[in-house]
Amino acid sequence: MSRDVATAIVEVAVDPPTAFEVFTEEVAAWWRASESLRFEAGVGGRVLALTGGKVAEPVEIGRILVWEPGPRLAFSYRGDTEVEVRFEPSDGGTRVVVEHRGFDRDTAALKTDDDDDWAALLDRFAERSRERVLLARLAEFVTAIAENDVEFFRRNMTDDAQCVFPGTAGVYDKEQVVAGMADHPPYVKYLIEDPHVIDAGPTAAVLTARAVVQRVDDAAPRSLITSSTFVLRDGDWKLAFLQWTPL
Repeated sequence: MSRDVATAIVEVAVDPPTAFEVFTEEVAAWWRASESLRFEAGVGGRVLALTGGKVAEPVEIGRILVWEPGPRLAFSYRGDTEVEVRFEPSDGGTRVVVEHRGFDRDTAALKTDDDDDWAALLDRFAERSRERVLLARLAEFVTAIAENDVEFFRRNMTDDAQCVFPGTAGVYDKEQVVAGMADHPPYVKYLIEDPHVIDAGPTAAVLTARAVVQRVDDAAPRSLITSSTFVLRDGDWKLAFLQWTPL
């Protein structure tokens, strides 16, 4: 590393505009645990840090120098240093490159803001980006269930997938689910509330949500807790396990 520049790079499986959004709008979810950060959108906007608890006032630690949603972000940071973030399209989504410059001009800059520190921050940024992909994937499955899209489930379930639904039959394998959907009464309501990622690694993840569902033959809507396990197979997150638990 040059004394003047700290560099870190990470690949994320979202497009550049989404990566830019996660970096700037969801920064509090992946920034340091000891500090909350906030960007004010647009050139000249403030970079604000909040430490010391919820009652503390945000402190300005920089200003936005470049605000190009999608390709590029740059901002001054803690004194005389500058951070440039480039969001470069890649085959798998986006290559995010951070260059933090100016350490030789400001000896008071945080000593932790080096390659290793930015690498750790970008690891958490990548985790947050993965959560965005998984939540979007869950939404696709919700739509497929609501529309009784048999072919979607045939393509996007693992061969050994299992689904557990309320009722006497209990556990269904992939073929039973696909066959059952062909004759399944359509839904007039399928709403997901508060979806969130419980755990997510590079190749497996668990998501939960509350759901309100009603088929055409139901007298009233039913409230459920859903739990879904996805695994990464051939570049796609596929459903390996689904359970509905009545509330």
